[in-house]
Amino acid sequence: MKKIKYSLLILSVVLISFASCKKNVENTVEVPKIPSKFSEIKTGSNFNWNTTREVEIKVSGLKTETPISNTLVLSNKEKLANYYTGKHEMSESLTIKITVPASQDSMLLSFGSIQKTYSIKQSSVDVDYVISYPEE
Repeated sequence: MKKIKYSLLILSVVLISFASCKKNVENTVEVPKIPSKFSEIKTGSNFNWNTTREVEIKVSGLKTETPISNTLVLSNKEKLANYYTGKHEMSESLTIKITVPASQDSMLLSFGSIQKTYSIKQSSVDVDYVISYPEE
C-alpha cells in the first residue's frame, strides 16, 4: 500500500512538472508602423481623397396659368445643411450645381409647401415639382 501511494505521489509530481512547462513562443505578428508624416501614408491607386462631390440638379419647370414664385431650397433630408437656396419661378427650368458630402446619397427639394426627396447617387439628377399621390 505504501509503495502504491509513493508511486502515485511521484507520478503526480512528474505530471505536474510536465504540465507546468511551456514553450516560449515569440509574437510573430508584425504591427504596422504608424506614419509620422502625411507623405508616408500609402493608399491604393483607386482611393478617393475627396470628402465632397458635385451633383448637377436639373429642375424641370411646371407651366402654370398664374406665375408662382417661391424659394427653392435643396438640402439634406434632415434639413441641417442647405446646398442651394434661391427665389425661383415655378414655370422656369434651371440647372444648379451643388456640392454635397461624398457620403450623402439623397436630398430634399422644398418649394413652398412642396417637399420631395431625391436620390443623388448619380452626378446628374432630374427633379420636378409634380407630387405623386397614391392611387385609391
